[in-house]
Amino acid sequence: MATRARSKGKGPAIRLPPLRTTRARTVPEPRIDPVEEEDCELFASPSTPTPQSSIDKVSGSAAEASSSSASNANSVPSSLEIGRTPQAASLARLDFQIVGELVYPPQCKEVNAEMGENELIRRLKMLSSAFQSMSQDGRDQDEYAPLCLHLVSDEFLTHPNSDVQLLIACCIADILRIYAPEAPYKEHLQIHTIFMFLVGQLKGLKNPRDAAFKRYFYLLENLAYVKSFNLCHDVENFQEIFKNLFHTIFSVVSDEHSETVKAFMLDLLCPLIAESNDELPNDLLRIVLTTLITTPGKSASKSAIKRARDFITRCSDTLEYQVQLFLNQVLLLDDRKDEEPLRISNKVYDLIYELNVICPKIVLTVIPQLEYKLKSLDTSERLECVSLVARLFSEKGSSMAQNHPPLWKSFLDR
Repeated sequence: MATRARSKGKGPAIRLPPLRTTRARTVPEPRIDPVEEEDCELFASPSTPTPQSSIDKVSGSAAEASSSSASNANSVPSSLEIGRTPQAASLARLDFQIVGELVYPPQCKEVNAEMGENELIRRLKMLSSAFQSMSQDGRDQDEYAPLCLHLVSDEFLTHPNSDVQLLIACCIADILRIYAPEAPYKEHLQIHTIFMFLVGQLKGLKNPRDAAFKRYFYLLENLAYVKSFNLCHDVENFQEIFKNLFHTIFSVVSDEHSETVKAFMLDLLCPLIAESNDELPNDLLRIVLTTLITTPGKSASKSAIKRARDFITRCSDTLEYQVQLFLNQVLLLDDRKDEEPLRISNKVYDLIYELNVICPKIVLTVIPQLEYKLKSLDTSERLECVSLVARLFSEKGSSMAQNHPPLWKSFLDR
């Protein structure tokens, strides 16, 4: 029988109109098996062991890691000021009332932030395992709704212990899977805060040798497969969530990650672009394009550059219009001294070359602009354009001369 605990909230709940959440994917049965707990002491279940997870495909070194989750906190970037650290300064405080009894799954006990950390972690392990084993049959959804709200309260999202935050994040990810496509979270500020919290937890993917890496991968796989971030499209300031998500993924991906991890990273990002309805925020475009033309080893790894190329290839139909708009704007206005739309126009010719290699159709409407740049009175600009066109024409198997005779003639005239 489920365990019940009385809620401390009083008064009627404030109910806002439900969000349009049909984009979230409905999964008939949980695809993700629970983590193999014996490989990671932090998440070892005190009761019955859980089955083998697909997480074993991630990295053979994860199980042999000797570093703790707490030590990894210092290795994860903190530019977003969320994740494995206290988050009171960056996450909006959630003040809402929980109506009804807190019902816990069988063998799970009450959790609250006031209890000792060791006991809280022990109980959260059991609760996380219980949510992992739940399907979407709907039998327990109404019963556990108050518990779902309890787990996203401010006391948990800003808890100083990184292991508590990670377990809470995994619980939330499974809740989103169980309730898909209708999440139990309806208030816009609440959803914004929850997903900013989840983005912060994804920073833990940075170190594949971390003892808790399997749990971080479970979180990534769950969120990507269910397409949970699609819930954010109707939330005010969803661009902030997506910007931080893109920044986090391109910052943490490295050559140490397996192809499985890298694939799920793309699976997490690409659906967000497909659902953007040609309203891709410039900040997202900047993150992808600047990664594409970054010298490996400086501010981006080779894996990050490769992921940017794969991302553009997979999302080329959606990205095509906005990339063309940006490139034409830079080439026509040529206003490099003022604040540029994406702050990368000084490398616009390098960007055109890279995009042409990845997906030629993206730069199709930009090619005619190069004819005018070949005749520019600005020597520096003209030389940059000549260099670009020479590279385009000299590429192995290039058909640029046949497809663009006016550009070829203008190039010969130089």
